[in-house]
Amino acid sequence: MKSFALLSPTLRGRMTLLRAKWPTGPLGAATLPFHTAAPRAANDKSAQDKLVDERITVPLIQLVDPTSGQLHGPFKPQDILAKIDRKAYLLMQVTKGAMDDPTQKKEWSLRDLPICRLINKRMEYERQREKKKKPTSTQSKALTLSWNVSDHDLSHKLSKARRELERGHQVRVEISAKSGTPRALPGSQEADDRLQLVEHILSQLTQASPTSEATLARITSPPSWNRSRTLVAFVLQGSGAA
Repeated sequence: MKSFALLSPTLRGRMTLLRAKWPTGPLGAATLPFHTAAPRAANDKSAQDKLVDERITVPLIQLVDPTSGQLHGPFKPQDILAKIDRKAYLLMQVTKGAMDDPTQKKEWSLRDLPICRLINKRMEYERQREKKKKPTSTQSKALTLSWNVSDHDLSHKLSKARRELERGHQVRVEISAKSGTPRALPGSQEADDRLQLVEHILSQLTQASPTSEATLARITSPPSWNRSRTLVAFVLQGSGAA
């Protein structure tokens, strides 16, 4: 059994920990590097339909640490809400979990849980106000990769994609298997490696810099996999912040 703490300047005191039974292998990792685009603030009209604060009904979540950008958990949403300054921050769910309540399974991991993050209301309001001053762009670019892409090729293509996002363009990312590549069986090392590659790309393309709360892009279409898990596609919209 493992338990984990989340220490953050946005939380008052130490978070009460929960315990969970983890499967063996890499899926049992409890701290994962991940960054996602900051959603719009609560006073933004389009945010009214988003899952924030008490609207988050799942029993357990992962939480993005605002300082390190890493995922921690599992946490109960109500425990987090009880410890944050509700006037300054809100809790927003930014991804959907594998199922409504994965804890009903005999074995489950953090990857099965939805991802939430704390949003600084004032900073997000200022970011959205500045964003409205910039001209919008409808240009769409494509980033196509294979699962066995080399580190050098991946770094080069991500740099090009970041430049497009900095211009405010939209980038569609598609990762697919080359002809003859076998499917990745659920729970296999190959399946886990593919999921980690997707998370790495999202991290590199959504955060402006490792030490900044600003976002380079937001996820407009979350990762969508085909049935054999050989192809995944998602879409990012650049904020235009150079």
